[in-house]
Amino acid sequence: YDGYLPDHNEIGVVSLETVDRHSVLTLDSLWKAPFYFDLKPQTYQYPNGGGDRSYAISAYTAEYIDITFCYATQFTGTVEIPGDSRLFKSAEVIRNESDCILRLHLKKTGSFYGWDSFYNEKGQLCFAFLNPAKATKAENALGADLTGITVMLDIGHGGVDGGAVGKDENGNQVTESSRNVALANALKAQLESAGATVVLNRETEYSMTVDERIQILKNAAPDICIAIHHNSIQGHPEIDGFECFYYSPFSMLAAKQVYEQTKQAEVYKDNTLYWHNYYVARQTCCPVVLTENGYMTSQFDLNNAIDEASIAKKAQAGQFIIFRIDDKGERVPLTIAGYDREKGT
Repeated sequence: YDGYLPDHNEIGVVSLETVDRHSVLTLDSLWKAPFYFDLKPQTYQYPNGGGDRSYAISAYTAEYIDITFCYATQFTGTVEIPGDSRLFKSAEVIRNESDCILRLHLKKTGSFYGWDSFYNEKGQLCFAFLNPAKATKAENALGADLTGITVMLDIGHGGVDGGAVGKDENGNQVTESSRNVALANALKAQLESAGATVVLNRETEYSMTVDERIQILKNAAPDICIAIHHNSIQGHPEIDGFECFYYSPFSMLAAKQVYEQTKQAEVYKDNTLYWHNYYVARQTCCPVVLTENGYMTSQFDLNNAIDEASIAKKAQAGQFIIFRIDDKGERVPLTIAGYDREKGT
């Protein structure tokens, strides 16, 4: 269709304020122009992704956020960082010949948890940065008080999409979809017993598109999202084990804790941690961890996926981590399960 390109764009700061669990930056923008969002400096195991386009990391090294506003030749106003901000310590604007960069310095290296962007009813460009969740130790079965923390459980497949298929020892067909629901319900019960608010994207054999999943995730605006799946590989019944995936650097620490906690639980014969570009894992509004909880094509894993005691043990493994901020402003990992009261860890 006929149209034209503007010769420049103008950005103006409106406010940075806390709204619910987010720090929301609101900007005036003359045009709805593209922007880049980067966590820097961040090193990757393979320069430029390597031959497999893998952006795996060994450490989360980001010290600031760069938002590059394409075509912006004017940037007016100042981003005032609130004194009680738990994310940022300062802000600066870098003016280039053909764009402007807003640089937000983190209070601590790697202390960033997710973001989303949208245009509000006034047409202003908004960035919502997820603030760190507050959790405390408690004398309960999980050793944690998760009141005020929202957890999203993305239950894979459903309805006409049964996912992977296995057969039990009697030859009866078992679908991945049903096993995903069973594990999610067990994990939900564990989390709710500690005070967490748990959001499920489905409770029955309901079909949904990937985009519908993403919309539910964004509407829930959780502190963390765990996607629950089971794997399969036809013709190789000897392959089994648990797999844990992340995409964004700020999801890696959560995925690493999922992996380590599950490995310690000794539910599976093998446990692995990977980077992958799964669509759900690529969402940025919060740390997202995608889990493959055993192989439907492995008799060992399938038996555990059916056995209620094994399902409960998987849920009790504490398949993710919530970070809390201590009195010194340091980020402290608080595992959902496995709290050792004698050692205080």
